[in-house]
Amino acid sequence: MQKPIYFVLIAVSLFAVAITAVPQTLSLYSGSHEFVSGTNVDCAKCHSDVHTEMLALNNSVLAAHKRAALNVNYTTYLAIGGVDYDPAVGNITTNMDGDNSGSNDTWEWNSSTQMWVRDNDSKSYQMDLDANENDIVEYNELCRLCHQTTPITESGHASTRRFCDDDRCHGNSDYNYTDSELFTNDVTSKVSIGKVLSSATVHDMFYLNASTQATSRIIGEIPAFGYTPGGTVDSSVSKSYMACVGCHSETNATLQTTNMHYLHEDPNAEKQRYSCINGTITIG
Repeated sequence: MQKPIYFVLIAVSLFAVAITAVPQTLSLYSGSHEFVSGTNVDCAKCHSDVHTEMLALNNSVLAAHKRAALNVNYTTYLAIGGVDYDPAVGNITTNMDGDNSGSNDTWEWNSSTQMWVRDNDSKSYQMDLDANENDIVEYNELCRLCHQTTPITESGHASTRRFCDDDRCHGNSDYNYTDSELFTNDVTSKVSIGKVLSSATVHDMFYLNASTQATSRIIGEIPAFGYTPGGTVDSSVSKSYMACVGCHSETNATLQTTNMHYLHEDPNAEKQRYSCINGTITIG
């Protein structure tokens, strides 16, 4: 006698769920979607947490990356694989032969067309991240500097990852291709951070130790401009960039440490903060 009641209760419950869920589902998939090209995707819609963190960064760090993203000479330099910039002559030299001419490309600035022109085939090109042309690099425009292949190779449009110690960003222990003359202010120390971290500094053990560990990112997935990029382990990008991320974002970087305590009453005790014993970074 009770079974009909159970069926009625189940039916009422399913109806209630349907009334609640179906309108929400329909509203989610109707009238709210607009397909845009890969260069105009609003990254902040899906990555609001990352966007919020980016805006919360030290103002000087955020402002520096905005200036870099708005600098069309620099973004073009990234896209065509530049290795040297000469503002006096007005050209960018590269280590790739993109036009198959038998020699590495040289791009010359054409002031009349406001474009960079490749010497052998006269191809014009300029990478500009300011999509809405309001002279401000913002939101997804800034994301494109590191996460879209267009500023990394002229033939790309998909998503990618660029690392802090990329050869043409802040450099690494192997290569440092970012020419400080691309920028109006003196940024020599900033474009060669990888070299600095590889030398005798308080962070070198962290950086060099991370440089021996491979990520899941395969070199072949990253435009290499005809050569093997630095900061790699075998066929993968290394974790060396974590030495930057560990301090300049809220992303966690795991560092294995061993505590050492010096006798403060000994005036001749060795003065040091970091050392490496059997591959383990030690903080004294």
